[in-house]
Amino acid sequence: MVLSIADYVYDSSRSKSPLFGVFDSTRHLVVVDTTSRENDGVFRFLEAAQLWLWPEALIFLVGNKKEVRSSLFRPVFRNSIRSLYLGLPEESLQNEGSNMSLTLYSRCLYCRNGKGKIQILAAWYLGSRQPNISDPFLYQMRTLEGHLLKITTMPFFPYINFKLDLENLDKPVVLLDSLDQRIVEALSSALNFTYEIRPVQDLSIGNLLKNGTWTGLFGDMQRGRADFTFTTSTNPERLTVTDLVRTIEADTLVIVSRKPQLLPQYLVIIRPFTLEVWVYLIISIMLWGVALWLLERTRSNMTGDKSMSLDWSIFYSWAVMLDDTPYNAPRYTSGQMLLGWFLVASLVISTVYRSALVAFLSVQSKTKPIDSFQDLVSRSSWRWGVHDFVMSGQVLLFFLNTNDSAVKYVYKYTETPTITEGLKKTLMGGYSLVGVRKFLQSAIALDFTDDFGQTPLYISREKYNIVTDFGWSLRKGAPYHPLFAYTINRLVDAGLINHWMEEVAASRVRETRKKKNEQKNHVDNLQDADVQEQMVNNEVILGTRHLIGVYLVTLVGFSVSLLVLAGEIVFHTFFVEKDRKVIGTRN
Repeated sequence: MVLSIADYVYDSSRSKSPLFGVFDSTRHLVVVDTTSRENDGVFRFLEAAQLWLWPEALIFLVGNKKEVRSSLFRPVFRNSIRSLYLGLPEESLQNEGSNMSLTLYSRCLYCRNGKGKIQILAAWYLGSRQPNISDPFLYQMRTLEGHLLKITTMPFFPYINFKLDLENLDKPVVLLDSLDQRIVEALSSALNFTYEIRPVQDLSIGNLLKNGTWTGLFGDMQRGRADFTFTTSTNPERLTVTDLVRTIEADTLVIVSRKPQLLPQYLVIIRPFTLEVWVYLIISIMLWGVALWLLERTRSNMTGDKSMSLDWSIFYSWAVMLDDTPYNAPRYTSGQMLLGWFLVASLVISTVYRSALVAFLSVQSKTKPIDSFQDLVSRSSWRWGVHDFVMSGQVLLFFLNTNDSAVKYVYKYTETPTITEGLKKTLMGGYSLVGVRKFLQSAIALDFTDDFGQTPLYISREKYNIVTDFGWSLRKGAPYHPLFAYTINRLVDAGLINHWMEEVAASRVRETRKKKNEQKNHVDNLQDADVQEQMVNNEVILGTRHLIGVYLVTLVGFSVSLLVLAGEIVFHTFFVEKDRKVIGTRN
């Protein structure tokens, strides 16, 4: 028994097969003699060599005419679209002669409503003129001829949408309007196939186990339970068990947070300067008062004149800074020079403060938006999460392989909520959700946008590229892979997929809003939106709420003065009066 494979010859004495290598299947030929008693071993070898992974390899079998169907329909040729069988009459296998009748068969993979059938290409006698046979595969794989394809998936709008019955996960489902529903309808019409959709049993994309097997969607694909699955992301591990047909372009990671909020209006009087400037200003005023007191004290020691006390000089410095007209100015040149330069500094500072205050009263300030992972980790007491559907594959590799310390910190303390849960937490404040841009945009438009298209959520301007593709995952060796890829690429090039994506999202938003309005029980997700959504005409430039800070400062000053008064009373009662009584007793 001899098996010819491409340019190699294989027999049972060899331990390795050239089929295990990488080759161009369209230029190689597999010839099998099925008349041998050891033909079962040949087919087992071909199955072990995974011949079914190369559907375009040319298969040529020689054997008894009676065995044509059993040979061409063997499982090892289940994906082969170019298979021929040279049939010999049974009696001629022992007695060769010129009158031997030969028949050339081919297998139509998806004829007879997708079930496949044997076709006779030519019949002739060995000694007669050989027939002129045109390309036997010319019309092979133009369509799937009504073949039934099995699809495994899980709901994830806007790509996949159907009503999920948790008690009947083994039953087929009917797709609702979604991107993949429109794509599969277009493909089934163009390629003439039918399909059956079942949800994956554990409702997960799947993880690679240590033993090399997969769970979830990719587990079904690995075990041959389905022919393909709808839109998922890809990575090198997933490509070992499936082939990808890209349906949408690679997306980016973004950060969703609440829109910048108005800063508290009672702090408007201190907002013109930063905290650092205020600290430096207060220290400078105190130091100037001390410097004035030292100059006056030094001069008085030389002349014997009366000088300012320390507390008086400090209060005098505050009066100058607050634009109070200087009185009892220093009588000496050194003090007057110090006062003059301080008046210039006070003029500049007060002018800048007034100008900034007018600006802050006219245009209300907001908090800084979160536009990057660096902004995210710089917020104190801030939490974040990555929505669970994408926290795998290439997104996970993005976090694991990054050299950015901020991204590493985000991954270390991240949570994995669902999109809806994460966006609700984000709406409450103090939380951000990281995810794929298109997923988040669809979810925000659906449940977190009002009838006027307004949303309190903010998508970061900084976008992080993830080197991945999204598309349908087909089982390995699927003979219709080129057909799917060609047809879907035509849809992409025509712009239909992007158009359908926008149309599906807009249609879902309209339907959801219509139902909420009809039932009159619209749950307002925007109920805690802040004052920035109010009309500009209703804003007050300067009102009581702006002066709360002034009142608080006055209250603090009054409280401090009361505490000082209490301290003076205690000191006078327990120390001064006691000393007077002691002195009076002595006298």
